[in-house]
Amino acid sequence: MQDNRDIIEKILPDDLFGKNLYHYTSFDGLMGILDFGKIRCTQIFYLNDIEENLNGWKYFIDVLETNYKSTEYAGFRTEIKRHLQHWFNIDFENLTNADFKKLNISDYKSFVFSLSMVNDDLNQWRSYAGNNLGFSIEFNFNQSFIEKQSELIDTRHSEAKNNCNCRILFRKCIYEDEFKRGAFQTLLDFYYKDFLEDVKYTLDNLFFDILTLCLFFKNPKFEAEQECRIVVLPLEDYLVNDSNVNNLIKFRAGKNLIVPYIEIDCIQDNVLGVTVGPSPHPYHSLEALKIMNENLKRQKKTINDLNLYVSKVPYRSW
Repeated sequence: MQDNRDIIEKILPDDLFGKNLYHYTSFDGLMGILDFGKIRCTQIFYLNDIEENLNGWKYFIDVLETNYKSTEYAGFRTEIKRHLQHWFNIDFENLTNADFKKLNISDYKSFVFSLSMVNDDLNQWRSYAGNNLGFSIEFNFNQSFIEKQSELIDTRHSEAKNNCNCRILFRKCIYEDEFKRGAFQTLLDFYYKDFLEDVKYTLDNLFFDILTLCLFFKNPKFEAEQECRIVVLPLEDYLVNDSNVNNLIKFRAGKNLIVPYIEIDCIQDNVLGVTVGPSPHPYHSLEALKIMNENLKRQKKTINDLNLYVSKVPYRSW
């Protein structure tokens, strides 16, 4: 039996620690992070891309049907289709509400905090920063941030405060078609060996890893955002109904739907700065942020002097 714990790390290398990344948000989001030390991770199917966690499936199916069509792989291919039958009945090019109903999306407990490698970006101000008062928060995460979160919610750590058995991943999103196909080829090659050896739970583990990869596979139309993600997902059972994970879920109002999310603790010292987005009175907000920064230091919520900026994007939405 192979050790499947490193296959995701092999396919999606981890190289984001120490890099400056940016989160576009509203004033409420800013205060949640700076004042309360919380990061909100949104349930994957409630983000603004309708193909979230689904874009990768059409590449997986294409690789399976194209590269595993010979009689040598017939048993493997048949068992995968049987095991994942409802996923093969989705028209991924023309998704509808009926498809989401069929998938029972509330069962998939994975949560995402989105960042970008691009600061002061016009499209992201318009998409994510609220109406007339938005901010871009500059982060620089180190390995200890992920380790701290794992100690709180991953039962592999003896210090875990609950029994959620979650995993934390910090990776870039993937937009390139060929990378996605190559990733699924690597994954299928890996699990085909287990299938031949009749390893227990081979198809369950394959399903889990397909879903894990799909958390980072996005439509190329979003490539300009250069997104990176912190992902929280259940480690053993991807479909979690009666789990302690449910106890962590909170809800907020989106633009036209209810949005489930969980909070993870932010180490405020990972916050380096804030950029005030295009707004009617940016320098008033900048001066207010200076006062806020002094208050945070006095309250010992941070030791950093935040770098404070005003957007240079000449955009007016008011």
